[in-house]
Amino acid sequence: QLSGQWLEAEKQLEQLSIQTQEDGMLKDTLAFLRYSIGVLSKINQITSVIWDKPEEYLKHYTGEYYLIDLYYRKSVLYFRNLDASETPIEELLEQLKQDIESRYAQFSYTLNHEWLACLQTIGYEYSAINTHKQYDFFKNYIAPLKQKVAVIISDALRYEVAHELLNELHKDDKNVSELAFQLASIPSETSFGMANLLPGNNYAYDGEIRIDGEKTNGIDNRDKILKKHSPKCQAVSYEDTFSGSQQSNRELYKLDVVYIYHDCIDKEGHKGNERNVFQSTQTAIFELTKLVKKIQGSFNVNKVIITSDHG
Repeated sequence: QLSGQWLEAEKQLEQLSIQTQEDGMLKDTLAFLRYSIGVLSKINQITSVIWDKPEEYLKHYTGEYYLIDLYYRKSVLYFRNLDASETPIEELLEQLKQDIESRYAQFSYTLNHEWLACLQTIGYEYSAINTHKQYDFFKNYIAPLKQKVAVIISDALRYEVAHELLNELHKDDKNVSELAFQLASIPSETSFGMANLLPGNNYAYDGEIRIDGEKTNGIDNRDKILKKHSPKCQAVSYEDTFSGSQQSNRELYKLDVVYIYHDCIDKEGHKGNERNVFQSTQTAIFELTKLVKKIQGSFNVNKVIITSDHG
């Protein structure tokens, strides 16, 4: 049974995990227990998820509740790494996993239900919510800049994954990254999110989303939209820039604005194999960390913004 000193138990498990040098069954088991306790303890601390204003939901999620998503993801990853049948506590580990699944599903459903109920009270009028909106991304973050910028858009990168990415980036002493959030539109999906992140004057929907007459699906169309804003903008894929030659990348990053489209997490989800989605988040964190270092270290681009279309 898990009860009582949640925080102390989590700290002890973290310390044991650090002291366990070799990767393997013991380290994975300790990590699974640590993150499982983290999920349950943080859910147990919640007294209510009913607030009067959408801003309060944003404050609570970005301040503390994102950790429930992060710990749940990590607990699932470590559980899948270990073979519980090889441990003397197989039944306890399985029961703990089921308990986490049940409590997490209940928390997610309740929070989402109350969030939507709160939005309904304001008629889903996003403009009335006092926070940065995704549809103002270019205006808020790109247009005011007086320096070159690389914008990495990682499909379905969740806020809690961004926190883990931030910690990875901060392992470089020279890195001064900061984390902020913006509110995506409903429905929060690729087609709408990708369009929100682009500049333009006239936005239209006729079965397809168009900006200034251009379709918004695909990198080629997004490149046209960026170039309509300025010829010193370009859209490329992650693969094109990461695998590109030094010379081609030097030319690319002479431009004022480069949009880089990174599809690792969402691509795995669309394959229908949900078991691999959480592992793909670790791949995304690794790839994005390397890409930021490469852009800033080799091509004299000091400003890199990582964002997401949805998630």
